Amino acid sequence: MDIFLDTNFLVYCAKQKLDFTREIERIFPKSRLFLLSQVRDELRSLQKTEKGRSKETVELALQIVDNLKSKGAISEKKIESDSADDALAGFDNVNSIIATMDKELKERFKNAKILTIRQKRYLFLS
Repeated sequence: MDIFLDTNFLVYCAKQKLDFTREIERIFPKSRLFLLSQVRDELRSLQKTEKGRSKETVELALQIVDNLKSKGAISEKKIESDSADDALAGFDNVNSIIATMDKELKERFKNAKILTIRQKRYLFLS
């Protein structure tokens, strides 16, 4: 199963200090994590525009992604698209899971499963 991580999912996990990789490995032992280049670009953009704790949280999310990438735990994909949401929409199929906290994005998907966080620490698949 392919799991695609959205920007707000990563930022939320960083804010709550949630080790999402351990939970994903427990629930989906044979899954592969993917980060779209647009998501990384969004994180970098937020890093430049946010201030205070929000900026620190975004920086932590970027550090987590870089660490996972260096360990080979996450792969980065480049998709031709203007935005991260549009790029993620290209993976709306039964073999994909989209990890997001974005309500509007969740409503766009008809076939893919949605992975969210409940009670600040539990992953929930819908």
